Amino acid sequence: MARVAGIQFENDSKGNHRYVRIDLKKHAEQVIPLLEKLGAIDEEDEFEKEWKKAISGEEVVKRVKKHIRTLEWKQK
Repeated sequence: MARVAGIQFENDSKGNHRYVRIDLKKHAEQVIPLLEKLGAIDEEDEFEKEWKKAISGEEVVKRVKKHIRTLEWKQK
C-alpha cells in the first residue's frame, strides 16, 4: 500500500488496519463531505442550530409583559 502524507493507519492486536487518522488540513476537501454524509459532523455549527430555534424579540417582549402582569405589586 502506498504511503500518503497526512494519513496514518492504526492496527489492532492482530495487525489488521482498524482506524485511519487523516490530517484535515491536507485532506479536508475530500474527507469532510464523507463525514457529513455519515452524520459525524454537520455543516451548521451548534450555535446556528440553536439560533434557528430562538424566539423573536417581539415574542420576548410579549412573554415578559405576560409574566409582569402575574406579579403582585406592593405599594409603599
